[in-house]
Amino acid sequence: MNGNKYANIIVCYGDADREILTKQIKMFRERYHSKVVMIIESENDISWLNEHSEIFEETMDRADGVSFTDDVVNYCKMHHLAEKETLIMAEISDTETLTGLGFEVKSPSDMAESYKKALEMLGSMIKQIFDGDYGCEELKLGEEPKLSITLVSDDGKEKYVQATDKWLTEKGLDVGSVWLEE
Repeated sequence: MNGNKYANIIVCYGDADREILTKQIKMFRERYHSKVVMIIESENDISWLNEHSEIFEETMDRADGVSFTDDVVNYCKMHHLAEKETLIMAEISDTETLTGLGFEVKSPSDMAESYKKALEMLGSMIKQIFDGDYGCEELKLGEEPKLSITLVSDDGKEKYVQATDKWLTEKGLDVGSVWLEE
């Protein structure tokens, strides 16, 4: 295991809020450098994939007459995806079999709802981080250079803040993370 909690994310959107869940998948992808696989079950999935193809490295088509669990396990074996490094976002009734094998299973609807509430409460997500000094300004002894951070609220408004790289790292913040500080 490479220490990456979500090296792989397999997502089956179902009836979840696709906009919100996709924001969360982007955040996971940025934070964990995850490989994201989309399960195709409907025309809505194909349309969503066409609009957001940059997020998904691969797709998984469901096999006729095969259970969801068997489909996912077979896919992971064929593609050498480690169970303990794989998050499955899907509405399934039998989570025990998959969790027993080492997979983490989460409901996409629950995840989207939780993330939506967090965004409403917290307000902003990190859109971009860049070096704000451009190396031109002299720092005082012991002072760390600051990065410029672009935040975007759920309604699309942008705000600019500064922080040190050390502070961002300590807080585990990166592009796609929810900004908790004011």
